[in-house]
Amino acid sequence: MFYSSCRVLKNIFVYYFNNGDYMNLKLEDNLINYLNEKMITNNYQLEKHTSFNDKKLKTRFVFNKIIDYVDDFLVQDTYHRMITLPGLRGVGKTTLLFQVYDYLIKKGVDKRRILYINVEDLMKIHGANILNACETFIKDINNAYPFLNEKLFILIDESQNDPQWAKSAKILYDEYFNLFAIYTGSNTLNMELTADTVRRNKKIPVYPLKFGEYLYLKNDISIPDIDEYINQVLLNNKIKDLKDIESNLYYDEFPKLNKNPKKIWEEYMKYGGFAYTLNMTSEDIIETTMSIVDKTIEKDMKLIFDMKKNTELSAKKMINLIASEKPGDLSENKISNILDVSSSQVKNILSIFEKTHLLFHIEAYGSAAKKSRKSWKYNFLSPTIKYAINKNYGNIQMKESEIMGLLSEDLVASRLFLNKYYKKTFNLYYESCKGGVDYLLKFNENNDNNIIPIEVGYGKKSLKQVHKSIERNNSPYGILISNRTPYLTREDNIICLPLILFSL
Repeated sequence: MFYSSCRVLKNIFVYYFNNGDYMNLKLEDNLINYLNEKMITNNYQLEKHTSFNDKKLKTRFVFNKIIDYVDDFLVQDTYHRMITLPGLRGVGKTTLLFQVYDYLIKKGVDKRRILYINVEDLMKIHGANILNACETFIKDINNAYPFLNEKLFILIDESQNDPQWAKSAKILYDEYFNLFAIYTGSNTLNMELTADTVRRNKKIPVYPLKFGEYLYLKNDISIPDIDEYINQVLLNNKIKDLKDIESNLYYDEFPKLNKNPKKIWEEYMKYGGFAYTLNMTSEDIIETTMSIVDKTIEKDMKLIFDMKKNTELSAKKMINLIASEKPGDLSENKISNILDVSSSQVKNILSIFEKTHLLFHIEAYGSAAKKSRKSWKYNFLSPTIKYAINKNYGNIQMKESEIMGLLSEDLVASRLFLNKYYKKTFNLYYESCKGGVDYLLKFNENNDNNIIPIEVGYGKKSLKQVHKSIERNNSPYGILISNRTPYLTREDNIICLPLILFSL
């Protein structure tokens, strides 16, 4: 009788095990334990990510964009309840999530209704993914089954580590109208969504710090968002409003610094592109920045394609090579010859660098045939990355003015590139002819005189190149962004825009 009973129990166990029920039950138990533990440890993480030396960290400007959607959801809006935050490692996405967490608690949301998880950590549990973790949080932790009556919040960090994250995001959005979700990711490819999911999602990219944001976070200097005023200069040849802001900055805000703004700007260019740098020594900043570059290559690139060890090594050599050269001096063939890797591999690696936000490219201006013949210019999204790579590998053997000139070109290219991305009112190119200017803005409208030449300079810089480009392209005006003049001025049909002002 006893043996018969054992045999029955064994058969039952084998049946459920073979049908996956046992494994599912085990996974569910593991997830419940994991999520309960997260509820406890997140309180410690909250303090760690939102404070420094017992003082609350200031929030980045992008935080307010996120909170606008959070507030709308808390009041009534159940449509805009999915946000993605793509961005390079180190730009502060994790801190942003915990600042949202902190904001929700202060708004009276119970801690058990907020879940923060890092997907890289979650995926260490066999069989776990974003969907089953979030459904366990909803159904088991909050007992919200079959109906989710209370509003819940999930903050999903490094979501690109789950290959099915976009599918999971769609299911969660469709199934639970009282669920607000934020997903971060450190590469653009894995943050791409299907057409069906795009309409549900609000994409808010997170980029390195502007100089104005750096001043606010580090020195508590109030700097307005001047993007619209910069655009008036670039696109409409209007300088009055920006001159008024410049006057206020120099007479009211900059004196509060008790230090030459030029020196602070130079520190920002080298060491201040990321929020993590604000309370670090220069040596620690270089080390941390290099760690981010290495992790981007070793982890994020592998999520995009099956990368072998020799490809990883080639990628590290390539990023070092690109950092050590002036943008435009390296063609794909030249990189291929120097590193002794195939041209196709060079193309793949450069493409992945762009998807991880390490680099971006600018094409030559001209006909389709000309564009296909000319190499692309590759710039770093932040000059701080370029400086760290060169400093780490001992590449910096030039004069200070030459270093700042290289970093300035990356900074201007980055701001123009992001401006183009957001505004979509112009295309950005470089002028490939001998003696050409650094960049050409081409308005999207089909009209004459729609090309604006832009030259970047540090140190002594004449207006000669800009004048020639104006004549060559029949342009109504041109722009020199440099430290040639301390203030915004106009000389004939050329606007002289100080680098510091443009960096804000």
